[in-house]
Order: sequence, then structure tokens, then C-alpha cells
Amino acid sequence: MSSRSARLGKLIPLPPTKLEVTPEMVERIRTNMERKFVRAYAKEAKKRTRMVGLAEEFESLSTRKAKLVRLHGGKCARCRKRYHPEAFDFHHLDPNTKTAQVSRLLTRDPVAAMEEAKKCIMVCASCHRMIHVEKRRGKEEGSE
Repeated sequence: MSSRSARLGKLIPLPPTKLEVTPEMVERIRTNMERKFVRAYAKEAKKRTRMVGLAEEFESLSTRKAKLVRLHGGKCARCRKRYHPEAFDFHHLDPNTKTAQVSRLLTRDPVAAMEEAKKCIMVCASCHRMIHVEKRRGKEEGSE
């Protein structure tokens, strides 16, 4: 008999113990596992949301405006010519319904910009200036 087996033989065997699993223990383990899962899921969702937010943020203003111009047909409502999307303005037909400028909303909230653009006609910058000149001249002639 080797010295190692002699030492092992001297160990006193312990009686088998029965581990009692109470419903409270099961609930605590389940709750901890759920908490860990929820934390991990929330962390992953936050990462995904941040990535989507960054992608939307990096969508340039000119890209957003180009989409809006396409939705409005891509032509000036007055002269019917096609220009670069940056050359278009959105003119409110009824100034009383105007909540904000479409160009400002495009930087903050593209969905709100689309809603606001529905109240407008899309005209090229030149025609937009002429609309306001004619409007001013009409008021000047009406006051005389």
C-alpha cells in the first residue's frame, strides 16, 4: 500500500447530506437569472439603439432634403423645372397653419418635417422669392 492510499484510508467518510431546495431558493435563483438576462438584453438593445441613432444622425441634411424633394415630385410647383434638391424651398400656402420651418425640422425631426411639408408647396428658390415679392407688392397696392 502506498503512503497516499494509506492517507486516504484514514479519512472519515461523511454521511451524505441531502440539500433541501426550498421554493424561496428556486425563486431567488430564477429572479437573479432573469435580472442578469434583462440587464444583458437591455445593454445589447441600448448598443443597437445607439448604433441606429448614429446612423440616422449621420444621414446628412442634404440626403433628408433630397428624400423630401422626391416625395414632392422633384419639380418646382410654379415653373415646373427640375433643380438640385438644395435649390428648393417649401412655401406655406396658409401661414396660419405653419408650426415651424421645414428646413429647421429636417435637422431635428425628419418625420415632423414631412408632416409640415404636406402643408406646403415646393418651389425653387427663385420662384419662392418672387412669390413673396408679389405678395408684398399686392399689399402695397392694396394700401394705396
